[in-house]
Amino acid sequence: LAGGAAEGDLECVRLLIAHLVGDGEHEAVAEAAERAVATGDPETVATGYWGWGDACRGVGDLAGAARMYRDGIDVGFEPLVAGLRTNLAEVLHSLGDAAGAYEQAGAAAATGDPESAAVAHLLIGHWRQEEGDMLAAAGSFAAALAAAHPAAEEALRNLRALAYQEFERGNHDTAGRVLDLMGEAGAEVARELGGRCADPGAVRAYFDRAGEGAVVELNVADRLAAIGHRGEARAMFERLSRDDDPEVRFVAGGRLLELLDGEGDDEAFYDLARRQAADADSPIRGVFGSLLGMLQDNRGDTDESLRTLRAAAEGGEPIALSTLAQTLVGAGLVEEGRRTYARVLDAGDAGLAARAMVALGQTYHDEDEERARDWYLRAAETADGRTVALAAMCLGALAKRNRDFPEALTWYQRVIDAGDPESGLAAAHLGELCYWIGDRDGALRYYELTLGLTDDPELVAEAACRLGEIRYERGDLALARHLLRTAADTGDPAFGPQAELLLGRMR
Repeated sequence: LAGGAAEGDLECVRLLIAHLVGDGEHEAVAEAAERAVATGDPETVATGYWGWGDACRGVGDLAGAARMYRDGIDVGFEPLVAGLRTNLAEVLHSLGDAAGAYEQAGAAAATGDPESAAVAHLLIGHWRQEEGDMLAAAGSFAAALAAAHPAAEEALRNLRALAYQEFERGNHDTAGRVLDLMGEAGAEVARELGGRCADPGAVRAYFDRAGEGAVVELNVADRLAAIGHRGEARAMFERLSRDDDPEVRFVAGGRLLELLDGEGDDEAFYDLARRQAADADSPIRGVFGSLLGMLQDNRGDTDESLRTLRAAAEGGEPIALSTLAQTLVGAGLVEEGRRTYARVLDAGDAGLAARAMVALGQTYHDEDEERARDWYLRAAETADGRTVALAAMCLGALAKRNRDFPEALTWYQRVIDAGDPESGLAAAHLGELCYWIGDRDGALRYYELTLGLTDDPELVAEAACRLGEIRYERGDLALARHLLRTAADTGDPAFGPQAELLLGRMR
């Protein structure tokens, strides 16, 4: 090499240095670099100083690394100067020479090399962040983001982390300015932060960065309601519920109804439901008509309710049909109610169709047991979740009425195994059936299960009273007294007095 080498040999030397640096072979790097420097070839010499500097850093000799990088820069081989400057900047910062570090990083960024510029801006951003100058740090990360280089991904992550950090600190103005530097990605983060923000003054600023127009207004109103500023949210929803856009009116009206329902303002709730039901452009006018009809029924105006509900159901909306059918049955118009439920079956909503099957079964429950069972079975076979449990409870009730314990067990156990909210009631039904047919062991088992599944006072009273009675009969007085006291303490009008009577006998 000292005698002059062909370009192919010099390329091998440069590749060897890079390979040794990657493997952390510091001594070998230094030896190869020293020979490379001696070649006199600018690229090979600059590469040698770069590798030599890396070797010095690898053994903790930062001052030596700085000298090597400076010597490499002085060679003047432009394609490597920017990278050498970023390395020198890192070393100088570690040595405590902040001014020199910023000078070298700035010079690297100014070379125009995308990779070096991105790395240099990232370095400056991290240093500014360590110094507490968050906006300056964000500006540097944004400059790295603008570089067409993979390092831009790291810059975006840093900006996102910086925005979250300032949000958590309550520095919403700074967080917003960071989001502005993120481009399109900032809008997504702004939407998330707006949905989490508890500062009413900052909520709008975040959502304004996430979109524009009515969507922003709706999001702002939602968040204000969630953090307790219901009056301001209500005013915004009321204004939007009269917007020119029917979709906006629909969404705002629905959310305003939720808000009013929570406030207990029945008159305002009714007036809004009436206005929404009258909106000819509403995408789900039938739903609001159903709501209005139910409200009218609750007010005792059955005739007006049925007129409203029949009009709402004209378009075949499944929920409007279901509401109409339920109201018809409640008003004693059972045959029309059954015909309307039959229309629900063909309306295209599987969930409402399954519930309609249960409702049809209930219209026959006391009149035609076989037809009732057929509808319940159809629902149990086609539905899932809550509706299956409801159908199973109805089937269990038929079996219980007939004192058919195996059949009742089949359906009530299905509810219990599903962990349905009605599982405590299902267990109590089995306990009562066992009690009726004289199976005291079965009654003990299922009433004890009831106490483990529910804290409903009525069910607790029944289960504890019956358990106390059986334990009393069997001479287990201590446990009987505890159970009967539990039943009495619920204040239940049916089982409370029975429990007190048995306690009196025990005294």
